[in-house]
Amino acid sequence: MATNSGPVAIIVDPSGRYAYVACRGSNLVNQYTIGSDGALTAMTPSFVSAQMSPLDIVIDPNGRYAYVVNRDANTVSQYTIGAGGGLVPMSPATVATGTRPVAITMEQSGQHAFVVNTNDYTVSQYAVGTNGALTIMSTPPVATGRSPTDIVLGAVDVSHR
Repeated sequence: MATNSGPVAIIVDPSGRYAYVACRGSNLVNQYTIGSDGALTAMTPSFVSAQMSPLDIVIDPNGRYAYVVNRDANTVSQYTIGAGGGLVPMSPATVATGTRPVAITMEQSGQHAFVVNTNDYTVSQYAVGTNGALTIMSTPPVATGRSPTDIVLGAVDVSHR
């Protein structure tokens, strides 16, 4: 399955029915349905616009919202996931980050998101509103070590439940 130029990140929604690919070279996010055999089929439209250099993507745990980090725009694009899986830009379509954001994650409840900013050595923290829109939690962002490149929240061990 072809993508637009510069695919750098892929994510599957929690239902396992939709996949999205951030394409840095074309400033787009490709969108696909996933067939019962695992085959990807491009949606119509097959992509939505992001901003400059989308690098990472996360979906909330309920599969209602998607967020894309745009490195060269210092923003996160925000989308609602429609009934057919298509991404629809929110209003506002973006929120600001620190300098050169490179990664995004969301904690398990879906109430908070975190963005790593590699050039200013910070993590931006966001609260997720009832409509899915991100709101910055702290200014300035939280300091990290030098040139962070990724962020992972602890996994939950469900083997003993």
